[in-house]
Amino acid sequence: MRWAILGCGQMSSALVLGTQGSEDFSGENFFCFDPIVERAQDLADQIGGSYYSRWEELPAADIYLLGCKPQHFKDLASSIHASLPATASLLSIMAGVSVEIVRGQLGSQRAVVRVMPNRAALLGMGVHALFCSSNTSDDLLSEVERFIGASGEIFLFDSEEMIDRITGVSGSGPAYLFKLAEELAAKLVEMGISRRTANLMVAQTLLGASTMLVNNPHDANQLKDSITSKGGVTQAALEVLDRGGFDQLISSALDAAYQRTKEL
Repeated sequence: MRWAILGCGQMSSALVLGTQGSEDFSGENFFCFDPIVERAQDLADQIGGSYYSRWEELPAADIYLLGCKPQHFKDLASSIHASLPATASLLSIMAGVSVEIVRGQLGSQRAVVRVMPNRAALLGMGVHALFCSSNTSDDLLSEVERFIGASGEIFLFDSEEMIDRITGVSGSGPAYLFKLAEELAAKLVEMGISRRTANLMVAQTLLGASTMLVNNPHDANQLKDSITSKGGVTQAALEVLDRGGFDQLISSALDAAYQRTKEL
């Protein structure tokens, strides 16, 4: 299988790097292109692929991964539309760019698979929401699932609207946890804990909690209650979060993420 990676930023690179070390991809060809040539070269060097400084130099591929920023898609589409192989399929990871828009720019007959991934793909622990155009073949879907499944869990949706709705959680969610970790560690440092120890303690706490969520049959609310003793330390902290409108703040943040997704 020949893959053309159009845009070698952090997310597309994470997906491609997620395939490395798997025998399933030992015979795959990856052609890397990015307006910032150093990015394409760096990714190609890491995966044993080829990089190109001009779009016109890329060999024909079977699947083209559209990994540019959403606001740059029209420029990319105008550059590649005329020379895109007629049989090529498209894999889009652009936030907020619908399948209809992609097909409108690159050919209404093309099969398009849209994926909303997240950065944990680098660790093989990504969350990948997927939607397919109606003309996506079983073979194409199988190839895409093989590709993105190498770096995380796949969640297939029948409605593209759901991809936009979950982007603020699966796509942006790690940033919220990093923000939480930043604030928790900062408070520990304020209390006299060294920065290194604070960072490690917070990271391990979040890792342990996440592992409990994955491996426990109970939902987050039940797990929260299981460690909250009446009148105890955890309850005191949670009451402050409740008084501060923590629930509504999270809801508003996700609403803002969804709105931005639609704007893109």
